[in-house]
Amino acid sequence: MSAQLRASEASDTEVLKPRYRMSAGGNEKPTCSIGPQMATPAPLKSVTLVGDLNTSTATDIQLRLKRPLNLELEDDEDGGAIVSDFLFGVYGEGKDFNAAIKDYRSALMDFYLILRERSECSSEDAVLYAAMNRYIEEISPRKSIASAS
Repeated sequence: MSAQLRASEASDTEVLKPRYRMSAGGNEKPTCSIGPQMATPAPLKSVTLVGDLNTSTATDIQLRLKRPLNLELEDDEDGGAIVSDFLFGVYGEGKDFNAAIKDYRSALMDFYLILRERSECSSEDAVLYAAMNRYIEEISPRKSIASAS
């Protein structure tokens, strides 16, 4: 059976790796066959982000997630943390996961606002902005009690 057929038969948890077999006498060339071996998947850390994106009240624009957004959590080589999504390619970094999530929220807001401005000029940005609008909505800022009276 060819390696291509075997590759199509492999499941999601299998990885095709070459297996080498030496002859008993040791004087013949080793033969190689490719077949599935069970891969040991690395544990994936993830978190689901919901609710308001604003990390401070410094901006006039309030953004909220319409639907949950799955994020992947990774340990940084320098001992910090990285949070990223697969939908928009946005990531955040920090000394720990809480700081990385806060940075991610800020980066996602910035990316959304940039695309909102550029969507009128670029069709590529308009398509991505429309995709982001399936996840993110602008909400009116809350009025303070002092300004209401």
